[in-house]
Amino acid sequence: MAGAHAQVLSAAEVSVGMRASGVTRADVGRAVGGPVPTGVRLTDEQADHVVTAIGDALDGRFLTLDELTEEVVARTGPWAGDRVMPAFQDLCGRAGGR
Repeated sequence: MAGAHAQVLSAAEVSVGMRASGVTRADVGRAVGGPVPTGVRLTDEQADHVVTAIGDALDGRFLTLDELTEEVVARTGPWAGDRVMPAFQDLCGRAGGR
């Protein structure tokens, strides 16, 4: 794999992690993470909660990004919606969305 593009670090972690054997999400995060301010990135525990919430929310349903964000926040807690991630001249929620 020569490179990966993702606007969201967690998407890069998934993209690279799915294509490289023996690589963990933490390995990819360290390689591409850059200086992310404390309190912005999801902890491993939070990431696990978000992934589970996404799977549960999408089980048999199609949702817009805003609807999915609302579902994730409802299933995990308000911390997932905290607008802390710099994106598009604004801030987006810790777990994505606007």
